[in-house]
Amino acid sequence: MILRAKFRHFVPVLVAICLFLLIPNLPPAAGQSSGGQATTQVFIPLVFGLPPVHQGTLDNGGVVSGPDGIGIGAPAASLTSPVEVALASTNPPTVTLPAPAQALGIYVHISAAVPTYVSPQNPLVLAFPVPQGVDSAHLALAILQPVDQINDTQATRPYWSFLEGMYDPAQELFLTTGAAVTTEGETYVLVEHPGYDSPSTAAAAAGSIDGTSSAYTVECVNFTNTTDCTSDTESQAATLLAAFEQHLQGDLGFAPPHLRNTIQIISFVPPSVTVTGYKAYIEPRTFGYCAKAGAGGYYTAWQARLVLCLNPAVGLNGDYVQILLHEYFHATQHGYDAVMQDYMAGKQILWVLEGMAKTTEESFYVNKMVRSEVGNWVELFKVDTPLDWNTGLEPYFAQDFWVYYGQLYGHNMSYLKNVLSRGMENSDVAAALGSGDFLEPYWPWAKNQAIEATNTLDGALKTPCQLEMNLVQFPSVFNYQFGDPDFSTHDVTVTPLTTVVVEIHFDYNYDLAAGVVFPTDQDPTSPALQALEYKFYVEGESSCDQVPEGPRSYMNVKVSDMYYVLIANKDISRTWDYTVAFEVHPPPTYTAE
Repeated sequence: MILRAKFRHFVPVLVAICLFLLIPNLPPAAGQSSGGQATTQVFIPLVFGLPPVHQGTLDNGGVVSGPDGIGIGAPAASLTSPVEVALASTNPPTVTLPAPAQALGIYVHISAAVPTYVSPQNPLVLAFPVPQGVDSAHLALAILQPVDQINDTQATRPYWSFLEGMYDPAQELFLTTGAAVTTEGETYVLVEHPGYDSPSTAAAAAGSIDGTSSAYTVECVNFTNTTDCTSDTESQAATLLAAFEQHLQGDLGFAPPHLRNTIQIISFVPPSVTVTGYKAYIEPRTFGYCAKAGAGGYYTAWQARLVLCLNPAVGLNGDYVQILLHEYFHATQHGYDAVMQDYMAGKQILWVLEGMAKTTEESFYVNKMVRSEVGNWVELFKVDTPLDWNTGLEPYFAQDFWVYYGQLYGHNMSYLKNVLSRGMENSDVAAALGSGDFLEPYWPWAKNQAIEATNTLDGALKTPCQLEMNLVQFPSVFNYQFGDPDFSTHDVTVTPLTTVVVEIHFDYNYDLAAGVVFPTDQDPTSPALQALEYKFYVEGESSCDQVPEGPRSYMNVKVSDMYYVLIANKDISRTWDYTVAFEVHPPPTYTAE
């Protein structure tokens, strides 16, 4: 036992000695610039079962080479600062490559010390050696990325996707581009795939490949039946994307989209890329991420890749046009540096991303904000669900907030720029539309949504001054019981950006019932008081929006009537406890109705 313990502590020392003997000339320390074209790298050999890992500092104009000659390069002015990257050979993942793709060479995992993204107009270069004897005209790079990087999919596991590129015959390399490297990393493998073309860089340099391009190119990929997605479909989608750009960027002033580009010419040493326009894809709705929960499309900011999931039996109909617009707006959102920084830091604030994008499906075509019901998604957002709920379909239904705010102040879609320019966190929304710590417009939206309905959201709210039960998940029930002292209380906990609906059931008829809500801790200096908004209602009363907020006295209280109080927490980050208190008069001396 003692010898085994001593040997266990000796292993790290032995590994260090092996590394020292195998690497006599160490490179610059981590974080030190590689100096232009030079490559900074470390090779850790296979010791005690560890896989080979190549690490290095990637800087503008430089490359980092990995196992089997796989490499990553940064064109001049691509990076804002040097970044440490690691390339490690890895075992084939359990997720198999979809047919007819055939793996060529090793699988490699690429990651960075800090999340790093670049403009798609000046992307990173990925280089993979091409074995002898393969069809160099039909190569692609297969990528397996974490599922949480994909917008608009209900997938619970990752799927392979493919990136097109070019073949460099002089260096026998397949070259393509990437827009980011994450700390979590992604897995790559070079594949031979008859559905992808990889033109020669030599032919492109000689001018035998037409380098001109329209602003948008759309490519049908992964269709087994070529008649399911034709060149006419590609052209129609490309025309739509150009029209989206004209209105969003040209007319409304949104940022250019974070979208993959078409490549005219590319090289690895030195790394450089010439792009000619934007690129998007159409995949069959039965393939990969498209096959999950009937996805109409998806977008990944890490790849800057937009995909429309097409049902060939339907074609590019009106709903698909709106879905294409939805995904294009995701690319526009990530065209804002603040949004991309949040994304690369692992923050996917879906009520902002999906709620906004859902509104664009209809608001794009009119000079105002309107609700979208594309795909028969007619469900309204429930007020006792946190507005920033980040799972399921609720983030899409959060369009109700964005539409309400726009209609309240007479804004069209362009007001969304004010939020996106700051980022997509709750604090960014509150800084743009509220006071910073509190989202002030949350309260007028919540009371309108739950009961007042002075703004019907284009007819979606149908019963003014009556609680719409499809807008509340679980009302909190306050069964008032007369006691000593002559008042009764009911406590509720309210999470950030949430409204609790309390049903008040009186035990007897009363001449008078006076209600009030206050922070449970009763601290007059507590931020809970600043975060609190509340209002009492009687079901069916006329002009309920004109009833003053705050404490309220009910006259001639009837057991048969329905009474409510809405308690809202407009705080963007803190949960607070509140108490509802009622005092009644006179004491009950008769039987309830």
